[in-house]
Amino acid sequence: MRKHRTARARATRGALLGGALALVAAAAPGPAAGAAADDSETILVSVGLNGRPADGGSERASVSADGNLVVFASHAGNLVRGDHNACTGIYLRDIARRTTVRVDRGRGGAPSDGCTGIDPIISSDGRYAVYSADATNLVRGVRDGRSHIYRTDLRTGETVLVSGIHGTPGDGDSMRPTLSADGRRVAFATSATNLVPGAPAGSWQTVVHDLRTGTLVRTSAADDGTPGNAASDGTQISADGRYVTFFSNATNLVADDTNKKVDEFLHDTRTGRTTRLSVNAEGVQSDQITIGGTVSDDNRYVVLNSHATNLTSDSPDTTQDHAYLQDLRTGALRLMDKGADGVPAPGGTFWASITGDGRHIPMASSGPALVGGDTNKVRDIFVADLPSGDLRRVSVGSGGEEADAASYFPDADQHAATVVFTSYATNLVARDDNDQPDIFLHRQKP
Repeated sequence: MRKHRTARARATRGALLGGALALVAAAAPGPAAGAAADDSETILVSVGLNGRPADGGSERASVSADGNLVVFASHAGNLVRGDHNACTGIYLRDIARRTTVRVDRGRGGAPSDGCTGIDPIISSDGRYAVYSADATNLVRGVRDGRSHIYRTDLRTGETVLVSGIHGTPGDGDSMRPTLSADGRRVAFATSATNLVPGAPAGSWQTVVHDLRTGTLVRTSAADDGTPGNAASDGTQISADGRYVTFFSNATNLVADDTNKKVDEFLHDTRTGRTTRLSVNAEGVQSDQITIGGTVSDDNRYVVLNSHATNLTSDSPDTTQDHAYLQDLRTGALRLMDKGADGVPAPGGTFWASITGDGRHIPMASSGPALVGGDTNKVRDIFVADLPSGDLRRVSVGSGGEEADAASYFPDADQHAATVVFTSYATNLVARDDNDQPDIFLHRQKP
């Protein structure tokens, strides 16, 4: 297991999430892949200086809206010159220019003196990256070794502290940031008590920081501003920065929350209203954990990941994770991870999200019948097209080869023409012999 955050941060994360993230960590016909070999390609993103694969593991990529810029976390030491990683760092790959740069650099360009989390996100316009790190030399005034949130301007290299107020860092760990399309607003989870008034000691909450005005607002709160009475995490923010989704064990965020399950919520930062998303069209609360809501750019749709068996009439009675599309205007829900035969993915679905255009859902699934010719018996990356629901598999080689090992953590550009993901596969590109998880990009050929 590679070191990617402090021991304190790892312990805090485990205590916060409990079984929640453990549960989620777990098509056109073609040449055995659901994708034609002559109109798409798969390339290696986490590539070393000599063109060889990275000499350490890479995980959790995020891609810009135009599909050209990719940020990712890596333990490798051969991605950029003079980089001898002691632990995980954040990197930016320019696909068109075929260049890689280190993002989490200290003041004056010095190497970071700490580790980052595996949680980097790039803004839609490709201007900014946010991530967590326990370094003490990224900005002035941070010397505590806690996990803090930072935003780096990818054009100028300027890095600012996000999990702080007026330059004073939070007095607890902060993790898992997400940012608006223009990089102005950053939402994240934190155990700090000094970022917003009335923060409960010892409990994780979700907040959003407007880096233009300097204001921080708690989002894991009831309509009257009362903080959640249990841990909250898993923030996602809408493109315009107005809405923040998160999951929580709290029972006081909305009325009649009695299911004793982790629920998914949506907070409107303009009105202060918090709504529970994990209910069916009739308002019945979910009977199992629901997490991971992402919102389309027009704020019309959200994609949920849920183990519930009662969200739709065709919800599988298996308590496995499945992907749902919810219409925020009507409340209607639709099960998305079904094959051509209408049967939900038997292996469950993970890390489902929605693209900015609201038309595609990238996801990971072990289901063997989602597309034709799926015989590799490992977790693959798929993209569902809306409104048809057709699925295509993207964790394949440029020639349509099925991956020989599992793939994880998909992310897509604005229209899902480009999809990035983590994979242990060794046959997606030539000479992949590092025996490490790598970052790959699958796209329609230019």
